[in-house]
Amino acid sequence: MTNDVSAVKTAKGRPAQVSAQAYRYRFPQSSRQLTDGLTVGDASARLLAAYRLLRTCVRVLAGALIRIGPLELKIELAHFLYQYCEAAVAVRNRLLELRLSGKTIDADFPPWLEAVAGEVLRVDHPVAFTLVFSGTLFEQTEQDLAAYARDTDPLLDHPTLRMLHRILADFTVMREWFAGVEYAALEAGDSPNIWQPVVDQIRSRMGAVEQVSPAEFSRYVRPHECSRDDRMSTFHHTRQYQPDDMPKALPSSDAHQAHVVEMLRVQRDELDAVETFANVIYDMRPPIELEMLLARLVWDEARHAEIGHQSLARQGFEPFAVPCGVIGINVRSPLPPLLAFAQISIFGELNQVGILRRVADACYARGDKTTGKAFDFTHADEMMHLRAGREWLRRLAEERGTDLPTLEQQALDEALKRLREEDVVGEDYANRITGADLAALIGE
Repeated sequence: MTNDVSAVKTAKGRPAQVSAQAYRYRFPQSSRQLTDGLTVGDASARLLAAYRLLRTCVRVLAGALIRIGPLELKIELAHFLYQYCEAAVAVRNRLLELRLSGKTIDADFPPWLEAVAGEVLRVDHPVAFTLVFSGTLFEQTEQDLAAYARDTDPLLDHPTLRMLHRILADFTVMREWFAGVEYAALEAGDSPNIWQPVVDQIRSRMGAVEQVSPAEFSRYVRPHECSRDDRMSTFHHTRQYQPDDMPKALPSSDAHQAHVVEMLRVQRDELDAVETFANVIYDMRPPIELEMLLARLVWDEARHAEIGHQSLARQGFEPFAVPCGVIGINVRSPLPPLLAFAQISIFGELNQVGILRRVADACYARGDKTTGKAFDFTHADEMMHLRAGREWLRRLAEERGTDLPTLEQQALDEALKRLREEDVVGEDYANRITGADLAALIGE
């Protein structure tokens, strides 16, 4: 090989060497052929409608999670909340590429969407809610996205099709899960009359603005009281676990094992963190960037609860028989959303990260790789939560003309006020409590 520039050959004009008909290779032809598909205007209008449906799904699930009792439903719907938000962000980015402004994209949603969201949220029974949500908002969103994929040009709009391929793959999994919930309901003896008439009524009015009466604009008010699985007992007075409340005795001589079980309970009981971050989404109605972070936190905390639940079973316990602490959500649920976000991020997560790393290292050292990995990955998640949460809290505090230390003190004061209202602490103790004490009392 030579580096002599003069030796480098360059392409020059020349006649074709062979005709297209005589060319000996028959390469696969592109499936991306120009059609008379959607115009840019058509594409942006339909994607904007889908974006608003996706964000409505996020808001409905965020408003409902606190009152979903069955563990399997609460966990999976928390996963879906994140997937809807992830999809909404992807669609929004594509809309920006299609020349829509952020202001246009995030303008007020049409009244019929607000009315539909309220109707779905007013379905109290957790199974019926899940199936009404599936038959209305989920089904409409999936149908609209699939129809868009069929109608748009496969070459001109290939960036959207690539995005939709990933989103619709998630929707396929969701649809199968919803079908499993319906099967479980029917097998348990529930009648479709519990949910199907509501589905039919809402479906008949979706998109029909003129059929929405002013009375239906009233916003659903989420409850402050959490729901827990009927298979679980709960306790409220503290988040400090007692070994003697376990379904079977722990070895009194093994302090490490007792600590591992305690920390697994902490992870399983992060159900209240799932609910707290979902409440912040619903109550605050944040900009999409913050909503995306909060949805990620909901998703991570749902995974942590799954980790704890499964790991308790691996330790030989019936996890549903392990009592569940609910003081964290009971304290935070009535708080203004910014203070609830500050309380869990500044006090709850900050006081967990060091403990998680230490217990992970101890499990690894004893050869318990599976439990060590569980705590190790959870520690990585919580470190990310801490960094991202504090950055957003700093920004939100500054937007309100204050600073992070002031917001931190406000969150501490409001949490102590709630603890006194719940008769968990007395006035004297409340005056001496620190952030670490608060974390020990109510956890993350």
